[in-house]
Amino acid sequence: MTNNNQAGACCSSCAATDDAALAIACTLGGSDRKDRVAGIRDLASRHLLSSRRDPLTLHLTYTAAALPEVRNLVAQEADCCAFLDFDI
Repeated sequence: MTNNNQAGACCSSCAATDDAALAIACTLGGSDRKDRVAGIRDLASRHLLSSRRDPLTLHLTYTAAALPEVRNLVAQEADCCAFLDFDI
């Protein structure tokens, strides 16, 4: 992975694509955040097969049956955490 540090970004994928910097914080409020974390834990307890962490990447493997829930979770997380990139 190449680090083309732009405007203080940790890597090229974190560099803002325009003049506005991305907020590096979740925009969920307290109770919404607690509910989200509980939902993620529930999904993991039912469907998570394995996990692996690289320096800036978390790889999660779920059962095939979890795909609709994972897609929904990714959409929700993309809304509140615009600084993260997700791939399914």
